[in-house]
Amino acid sequence: MSRFLAAFALLLLNFSPCHAEYSTTARAWFAKMKSHIEKHRTFPAEAKARGERGDVLVTFLIDMSGNLLSSKIHKPTCFEDLNREALEIIRRAAPFPTPPLELMTRSGVPLTIPIRFRYREEGQPLDPGIASRSECFVS
Repeated sequence: MSRFLAAFALLLLNFSPCHAEYSTTARAWFAKMKSHIEKHRTFPAEAKARGERGDVLVTFLIDMSGNLLSSKIHKPTCFEDLNREALEIIRRAAPFPTPPLELMTRSGVPLTIPIRFRYREEGQPLDPGIASRSECFVS
């Protein structure tokens, strides 16, 4: 696993760096990314009505300006509406905050994040969210 894979764990929950090898700038960027993506979250009404829930693992690539270059489902749920919405969340969030140079590869910054679609027990929907930091990574 590359250091980038391990690092993106910061993106998902609170971005508190347990990876001391990343600069303050990179850690701040992970926090901005989480906040930025969360602003674009929605839960599809049809999926909500059917009680669907699950985690969708989305892989995407951004360029050095934060533009979305590509996105795809890396690991789907069994619910097509949730899979589609996870990709739409990423598309709506573009452009992203400009990534720090230390995270750049030749092709850009490849990221993989789980987006969670959950309900509370009393039937109240939870916004889809970015999962815990142990489940996220730069790919």
